[in-house]
Amino acid sequence: MVRSCSGLLLIGGGDVDPALYGEVPHPKTCDVDTGRDAFEIALAQAALVHDIPVLGICRGAQVLNVALGGSLRQDLGPDGPPHWSGFEPAHDLVLEPDSLVSVIYGSHRLKVNSLHHQAVGRLGDGLRATGWSHDFAIEVIEHASKWAIGVQWHPECQPPVRQGDEPLLSEFVRQAAMTNEYLVVPPGVTDR
Repeated sequence: MVRSCSGLLLIGGGDVDPALYGEVPHPKTCDVDTGRDAFEIALAQAALVHDIPVLGICRGAQVLNVALGGSLRQDLGPDGPPHWSGFEPAHDLVLEPDSLVSVIYGSHRLKVNSLHHQAVGRLGDGLRATGWSHDFAIEVIEHASKWAIGVQWHPECQPPVRQGDEPLLSEFVRQAAMTNEYLVVPPGVTDR
């Protein structure tokens, strides 16, 4: 199924089941959906095997990390990011200057919105941390050899630089469009 996709967008939602990274749930763990976890982790792993671009947003970044054997910080506590800020930036973010996200935005500092009480813990295989918030929570992960990015904020809710233009989402669509040239699956052919 995933081979017929041009890109994989993993979106926000409830917490990822801590059992998937060998931990017991924190008292603030909520809205776990084990079926969704299993489905999205399998999709992320298949997309990476087939070199399909992956963008993980909020929970999606966490799913990407867990899919590659990483763990999560289950609760950031009172020093974590502010509660949901909607379209308004809630905190600053520092990016590695050589990171994909830094290049995409043309800056190594961003102001982003926030809605998460969890964050990436131990990095999954092939991932590197490339962006951090003021409390040193990992806010951006990137795969070392594939186009796979996870961000803790919600770029779909950020104020656009220009109307209808959000740099990260635009680059994801561009990457997916380039992938589509090579993924022509005739009707009736199933993914193997």
